[in-house]
Amino acid sequence: MSWSRVANPSEIVSPGDQITVKVLRVDDATQKISLGLKQVQDDPWPTLAEKFPSGMTVQATVNRLFDRGAIVDVGGDIEGFVPLSQLGVDDLKKPGEAFLPNETLTLKVTRVDVPNHRLVLSVRSWLQDQDDVTLAEWTAGRNKARALAAEAEKAEAAKAETRTRTKDRPADEEVVDVAPEDE
Repeated sequence: MSWSRVANPSEIVSPGDQITVKVLRVDDATQKISLGLKQVQDDPWPTLAEKFPSGMTVQATVNRLFDRGAIVDVGGDIEGFVPLSQLGVDDLKKPGEAFLPNETLTLKVTRVDVPNHRLVLSVRSWLQDQDDVTLAEWTAGRNKARALAAEAEKAEAAKAETRTRTKDRPADEEVVDVAPEDE
């Protein structure tokens, strides 16, 4: 539908909208037609190498956190990937331990892979160029994010424990007096 991630088609189109699409496939057996909206739009990736040259510093917002890194929005409907090893925290096991969704990060572009539509970014590369004051501020921000992430994890664990205890507890039995039948 789009060159950027779309969670729901209603983000792009609404009932009654007139749009231009490309016919991708016609399946006579199921009587279905596959249409493509993205295919009639310009591909933004060929110009990304010029727009985001290697070594450029960018601001990006964390969209999603995975075990192997973070997906960030660099603007213009373009997402980039920050590998776990490039998040700038040495003992980090999961990005969610030190980073929060919607958090803004300063990063350096390390690679633009146009054919595979990949933009790779690095906090670690950006940190190498910073002075001691900036490094101290960044470290304080990581510590705060880590504390918030730990609190959220504790709260989630407590909720899970409560759900488990409630599920395993036998339901209260209701006692009903039944009068003997008159014959």
